[in-house]
Amino acid sequence: GQRYIQGIEGTHGVTALALTASKKILAIAEKHEKAPIVSLYDTTTLKRKKKYLVSTDMGKQAEIISMAFAPTNEKFLITLTNEPD
Repeated sequence: GQRYIQGIEGTHGVTALALTASKKILAIAEKHEKAPIVSLYDTTTLKRKKKYLVSTDMGKQAEIISMAFAPTNEKFLITLTNEPD
């Protein structure tokens, strides 16, 4: 069946998703007024990992538009933004 994941309070919507090859970790990118935020979730429990991934180097209007985990090492996540630089 379907399960629901609550977004982070104060964000303005999901912009991208990525799932590890093992399907154990789900990354969710959300738009925020200060900087995009990426949360990592355990897919068996749907509990959010304690750390968020945030880059303050991007402009306030930046969004993460695509993400992917490395296929051979699930500790690596690459993101693509809409920033022109």
